[in-house]
Parts: sequence; structure tokens; C-alpha cells
Amino acid sequence: MYAVVHVGGSMIFVSLLFWVSYAFAEGGVRSSKTLHQLCLERLMYAPLGWFESVPSGRIMSRFSSDVSMVDQAVAQWADNIAQLTCTLTLLVVVTISVAPVCAFPFAACFGLFAFLMWATMKPARELKRATIDAMSPVLSIVSQTAEGRQSLRSMGLTQLTSEMLCEALDTYTKFFRAAQLPVDFSMVACGAISVLVGCSTAVFCALGRDHLDPAFMALALTYSFLVPYFLAFYGDVLNRLLVGLSGLERLMHYAELEQEPPRHMPNEEVLAGPAWPRAGLLEFEGVSLVYRSRAIAGCCQASARLLSISPP
Repeated sequence: MYAVVHVGGSMIFVSLLFWVSYAFAEGGVRSSKTLHQLCLERLMYAPLGWFESVPSGRIMSRFSSDVSMVDQAVAQWADNIAQLTCTLTLLVVVTISVAPVCAFPFAACFGLFAFLMWATMKPARELKRATIDAMSPVLSIVSQTAEGRQSLRSMGLTQLTSEMLCEALDTYTKFFRAAQLPVDFSMVACGAISVLVGCSTAVFCALGRDHLDPAFMALALTYSFLVPYFLAFYGDVLNRLLVGLSGLERLMHYAELEQEPPRHMPNEEVLAGPAWPRAGLLEFEGVSLVYRSRAIAGCCQASARLLSISPP
């Protein structure tokens, strides 16, 4: 009878595990498609002044680091956190029902874990945001250097550009290394909490060895190490999920960009009337352009005449 119940429960667990994973994967793909389309449409119709005020590297960073993080990490870590939440809840309930004495160390463990997450959550998100922002100058310098490499060589600015790129890379590396510290610290602290809870349970069992059943003490010691072990993985997955959600938060700013007014309005011909101008002229005469003062002109005495005529 017990074997049948165990096999049946295992089959139900495997089925639920498969369908929950499939639901998160399907939902992640659909939400990513919707987010991509929304952000791209808002970006294509953003005002020109916005592009002048925002560095190109920052836009590229958003659509490379943040998009890849949201596409690959958010659905995966959300699936993991849902499964770990159910597993950890069932484990704690079963353990306390079998060994009620474990409720005291478990309560202390969850309290320390909650304090640890509160202490490391915000620094981890802010450092990850600073890391992605530090990638913006690197991408901007690389893009501008590739486009204007001949001009940089002619003006002798290759050394300056190289120094700027090295400085930007150093800044990015510093923030990248710093962003790993809260996650690594939380893992080490979770391990210390696990050892603390296990040792406190072991001391309690040692002090009451004359009154406690040996099987009960063995069960209490086993679960006193097992629950904090799962809790450490839970904290790591939760931190990664929150970092991925911070990338989603930054992408949502692009979904709320101010848009350029439409080029054509309904009934604009009727509203304009016959007096509305039908042609435009832009004329340049003898224009010279230089990159800097006392430099050779890149464009010398250029003239152009641009005429635009609207169809009748």
C-alpha cells in the first residue's frame, strides 16, 4: 500500500513539474514577443531630441544585456522559484509535523534568511543597474570609433580614443566584479545560517539525549541541515530573479517613451485650405565645415539646392 501511494505521488509530482515548466516557458516566450514589439515600436517613433540626449551605447546596452536577461533569465528563475517554494513549504510542514522541536530552529533560520535577503537585495539590484550603465560608454566608443576611424587617424586622436576605451572598460570591470559580491555574500551567509541551525539542533539533541528517542534525534538532525540547504538555493534563485526583474523594469521605460506626433492628420487637406504652402526650398552656398579650429576643412565651398514639392 505504501509503495502504491509513493509511486502515485511521484507520478503526480513529475506531471505537475512538467506542466508548470511548460507554462512558464510558453508564457516567457509570449511575453518576450510582446515586449520586443512594444519596445521597438516606441523606440522607432521616439522624438529626435530623445536620441540626442540619450547615448547610443545606452540604447544598445538596453537592447542587448537587458533583453537577453529578460528573455533567458526571468522565465527560468520564476519557474525555479515556484518549484522551490512548493518543495520547501512541503518539506517544512512535513518536518514540523514529524519533529515539532524543529520549529524553533526553523523559525530562527527563516528570520535570519529574511534579514539577509533584505540586506542584500537592494545593493545587488543597484550594482547590476550600474554595471549595465557602465557598459554604455564602452559600446558608444566602439561604435563611434568604427564609424569615424579614418577621421580619428587623420586628426591623430587614436591614442586618446584608446585611453578613453581603456578607462571605460576598467569602470565596467569594477562594477561587474562588485555586482557579484552581494550574491556571493548571500551564499556564504546562507551556508553559515545552515551550520548555525544544524549545530543548535545538535546541541539540543545532545542535551536531551536521555529523554529523546534516537530515531527522533536522527530525523531532527537530518532535517535541520536539509531545510537550510534548500533555503540557501532559494535565496540564490530569488536574488537572480530580482536582478532579472530589474532589467525588465528598465526595459519598461522604453515602452513608455514619448512619441512623435503623426506625420499626417485626418482631413489635413481640408483643415489646411488652399493657402497652405505646397513647396519648400533649402539652399546652401559656399559652405565649409571643419572638425576643429585651425584644421583642414573636411567640406570646402559646397553648394546645394534642395527643392520639395507636394503633390497636388
